[in-house]
Amino acid sequence: MAAVEKAIHRENKKARSGDKDAAKLVAICERLMPHLDQGKPVRTLGLDDDEMAMIKTLQLITAKPAMFVANVSDTGFTNNPLLDQLTAYAKSQNAPIVAICASIESEI
Repeated sequence: MAAVEKAIHRENKKARSGDKDAAKLVAICERLMPHLDQGKPVRTLGLDDDEMAMIKTLQLITAKPAMFVANVSDTGFTNNPLLDQLTAYAKSQNAPIVAICASIESEI
């Protein structure tokens, strides 16, 4: 949040002098602030590719892609309520999920 607040302050000065890119970045950052204040990652806000490119310079860690890996038993790939919960959570985070069986992996 501090990085976004600093960007708003810095880019506001540029936007007042007529910089249109700075004005766009300020608008995006102002949308980000309440989202971040709720503890939600940037990747769940639903920014388009151009908006993500604009905030890339801020290097926000929650804007980076995430992936969830679930270690399940060899019979846990289907009808697994914990895997279903993790899948639902990963979907809410706009992140893929990979289910693996570490015991089979170690045997290989």
